Amino acid sequence: MKGSMQISKLRKKAAYYCSKSFDEGYGGEFTLFIEPFKGTYDNFFYYVKKLKNGSIEIMGEGYIVTDKDILASHKREAKRELGDMCPAYYWLDENEKQIDKTYL
Repeated sequence: MKGSMQISKLRKKAAYYCSKSFDEGYGGEFTLFIEPFKGTYDNFFYYVKKLKNGSIEIMGEGYIVTDKDILASHKREAKRELGDMCPAYYWLDENEKQIDKTYL
């Protein structure tokens, strides 16, 4: 499923981004885990958007994880799958139209 979160800066070779949060509906503490979408020819990419508050919204394949062992497994698998590749960052405008494509 598509997931998004706000971050302060992008990372080179980012196999994933994650953020801890708390919600009673998910049983308390959980981690939002986002990895890049898989494109054609085994390319990986995120959608990103600059927000008015100065932060960046990043969108990718999202998971809500409540178990630390499962989170560690997701992290290992994401790193293994990305390998030495750098994901592309597709920059979107406020209307969700692509305006740029960058690699870090």
